[in-house]
Amino acid sequence: MFQHHRLRSLLYSQTPKFHLLRTIHLSFNPFSTATPDSSQQSFTLSYLTNTLGLSPQDALKASKRINFTTPLKPNSVITFFKTHGFSNPQIQSIILKSPKLLSSNPTNTILPKFQFLASKGASPSDIAATVSSDLRKAVEEIKELGFHPSKYNFCVALLAKRAISKSQWNAKVDALKSWGCSEDVILSAFKKQPNFMLRSPDKLNAVMRFWVQELGWDPSLPLAAPDLFGFSLEKRLIPRASVVSYIKGRMLASSGAWISCQNTFCCN
Repeated sequence: MFQHHRLRSLLYSQTPKFHLLRTIHLSFNPFSTATPDSSQQSFTLSYLTNTLGLSPQDALKASKRINFTTPLKPNSVITFFKTHGFSNPQIQSIILKSPKLLSSNPTNTILPKFQFLASKGASPSDIAATVSSDLRKAVEEIKELGFHPSKYNFCVALLAKRAISKSQWNAKVDALKSWGCSEDVILSAFKKQPNFMLRSPDKLNAVMRFWVQELGWDPSLPLAAPDLFGFSLEKRLIPRASVVSYIKGRMLASSGAWISCQNTFCCN
C-alpha cells in the first residue's frame, strides 16, 4: 500500500524531474480530449479570428497551414503591412493566400520585395494592390507575355495586369478587336505601354472611333503609339487632328509624306 501511494505521489509531483511523467500519463488518458498541439492550434485560431479578423471558417482553413504559440511574429508582420499602407481587408487577403507569412521575419522576407517594386516606380497603393493579389501567378503571366524581370517595364506591366480582372482584360481586348486589331498587335502595344490597358473599354472605343470613323485613318497606328489612349480627346487629340487634317488638305506631297505626318501625330 505504501509503495502504491509513494509511486502515485512521485508520478504527480510538480517537481521538474517528475513533471514530464505526469504529462506523458495525461497524454495517454483515454478520457482526455487534449492533443499535443491542441493548445497551439487553439491560440492560432483565436489570433486569426480575434486579432486578424478572419471568419471562423477562414481561420480554420488558415490554421491548417500554420501554427504559432506567441503573437510576436504575427504581430510584427501585421504591423509591417499596416505601416506600409495596407488596409485590414488587404492584409486578410494576403494571409489567407499565404498564412506562413505570419511566421516570417518581414524585414528579411517582405521588405526586399517592397523595395524592388518601389525602385520600379510603384506607389504604396500600387504595391498594396499587387501584393494582396496572387503575386506569384501574376509574375508568371507577365513572364509568359514576354517581359523580362530585370527590365523596368516588367514592374509596370505587373502592376497594370493585376489592377484589372480577367473579365475586364478580355472586355478591353474585345473592344480593340472590334476595330480590326489583332491580339498580337494589342500585346505589342501592351509591351510598349502597359498602362494603356488601364483605360476603360469606353475610352478605348472613343479613341478608335475618332481615329477610324472621323479621321479615316489606319486603326493600327494608335496601337503603335499606345500613349495616345491616355490623352484627352477634347483637349489633346481633336485639336491635334485638326492641325494635321489642315496640313493634309494643303499638302501636295506624296502619300509617303502623309504617312509620315500621321506618324508624327502619334509620336509627339
